Amino acid sequence: MPSDPVSNWLNDWHVYAAAARDLVRGDLYHVPLVSEFTIPVGAFNYPPGSAAIVVPFLAFPDGVGGLLFVILNVVSIAAAAVLTMVIVDARPVWLWSGLVFFCYSFSGWSAAANHGNNTPLVLLFVAGAVAAHVSNRAVLAGVLLGIAIALKLWPAALAVPLARERSWRTLGWAGGIAAGITGGGLIWLGGPAAVGPMISAFLIDIEPRQSHPLFLITWLRVQTDWWPEWGGYAVAALLLLIPVTGRLGYGIATFAGLAAIPNLWRHYLSTMAFAALLVISGLARRRRERDAVAHEAE
Repeated sequence: MPSDPVSNWLNDWHVYAAAARDLVRGDLYHVPLVSEFTIPVGAFNYPPGSAAIVVPFLAFPDGVGGLLFVILNVVSIAAAAVLTMVIVDARPVWLWSGLVFFCYSFSGWSAAANHGNNTPLVLLFVAGAVAAHVSNRAVLAGVLLGIAIALKLWPAALAVPLARERSWRTLGWAGGIAAGITGGGLIWLGGPAAVGPMISAFLIDIEPRQSHPLFLITWLRVQTDWWPEWGGYAVAALLLLIPVTGRLGYGIATFAGLAAIPNLWRHYLSTMAFAALLVISGLARRRRERDAVAHEAE
């Protein structure tokens, strides 16, 4: 059964806020993650960028800062819907993006926004990066992708189709921004001494509760005995080996990045939908191109 949206109000926000406070003190990864509120984890298993982006919200009381973060995430979903329609060239953009956001708002998916997770924000940066890339704005695409990677590592999977396209300028900016944000955070936390604790935090497996449904590969990992723990990484690698580029490549790479995540909660459903739309758009574009070539050959 879906989890109660009220009982989970700001649940994830309190994790990010606790990590942000530890980051400011320079203790992140070095000490157990604690909060005055009940949080489901004792360690922060994301890059320091995910904590840094929350720091400005600490200037407000917890309830206000958390509410503002939730609003930011809802706005991110709306903006990502617009960018997705731009990427797949769905016209008119305002109509299709509005319809997507309307369906999202009145579905069970929207309840996950109450948790205050940063997944919608990451999706916004990923969608912005892809939209900028298909518009030949290499620097902007690289900057946005670099920020996304610095927040959560999975967007790095998009580097594979970009490398196939020889988009070196975009990749250079993405790598530089991600390294700068992550490296800057680690320097603040003590330099090389913080690397080990950060990696140890990344490797902590969070056991999902029954009230939190999982999807795709992560459901197999938790609900079956035969699926190996490394299965998600194997699927991610196999997907990235598919020699495709363009929208189809970006969609498959997004699915590959998601496959490597240990637990795909409900707040990743919008990212899954983004990947699916890119794959469908890419396949449709390829079919149109094949039909055009066949027509010219007649």
